[in-house]
Amino acid sequence: MSNCGNNISDYVNSALLPRIRISWISGADTAVLPPFTNSPSPLPYTAVSCLLPYRKIPYSGVNFRIDGKRYYAASGDCLIFPEGCRRWFFRNDEGHRSIWSHFRIRLEPDLPLLNFFKVPPVIRGTAALRCRKLINGLNRGSRNILSDNTIRVISEPRSGSLADQLEDQGTAFLLLKEILSLSKPKETLFLAVDGFHELESAVQLIHKHKFEKLSLDELAQSCHCSRSSFEKKFRKVFGISPGRYLLNLRLSETENLLRNTNASCAQIAEAAGFSNQFIFSRLFTSRYGIPPRDYRSRKVFC
Repeated sequence: MSNCGNNISDYVNSALLPRIRISWISGADTAVLPPFTNSPSPLPYTAVSCLLPYRKIPYSGVNFRIDGKRYYAASGDCLIFPEGCRRWFFRNDEGHRSIWSHFRIRLEPDLPLLNFFKVPPVIRGTAALRCRKLINGLNRGSRNILSDNTIRVISEPRSGSLADQLEDQGTAFLLLKEILSLSKPKETLFLAVDGFHELESAVQLIHKHKFEKLSLDELAQSCHCSRSSFEKKFRKVFGISPGRYLLNLRLSETENLLRNTNASCAQIAEAAGFSNQFIFSRLFTSRYGIPPRDYRSRKVFC
């Protein structure tokens, strides 16, 4: 296995780069005013937030929790919330400013990249300032005010040409570079890189038929190995069973549909291969901590 130190080996670097995909979802410069609300649901994307004072309201920082661990971020620090984590803010201030963006950061085929790294929850100093400038550029002038769960839009993001979108893609990668430069790879990253090729045909089959029924035997046959051997290798490389991987893939697609379409929950459940809307709602709530209908109405989190 590759050497798992603070730096990633040349072999892993060369294998990783072609498989990294990053896309900006949403973001804004937001005034966050009381009453505050919290949603400790697992995040369906990576969130990056820089917290500052708002106008003349005193603000020193915030205590927050990620997956049970408590942290403190001073004013001006940059907070990193990897996809899938549960976060909770302990707010006792009278209001503050949040410059934030949400990203989908993937290691192909569809794995949350930052889950393979020990990511610092707080970035400070000049690195935090660089992150804030990058996020500001991506948000394209979007500003709003959030109080409780009500958002008042002050200015919409500027629409971008193809050239602007290409520039945004480069900016998003620069932000990822800042995050990874302060992070350490986990051993699971090397397992994923070393073991993916053995399972590539099965993973492609899952993605091609993600809304259909697939048996474990079919997946094992695509890799020319026994059912038990295939399941063992899959769990070792991806950390979850093939069935859970497929389910997460489907739920990720439904989250995208809830965010970007007006399709009903029943239509989304059917499109994603769930036998009925009630099963879809139960599974979605279990994964994201919030029912699909509520998620659609609360899709902006700072």
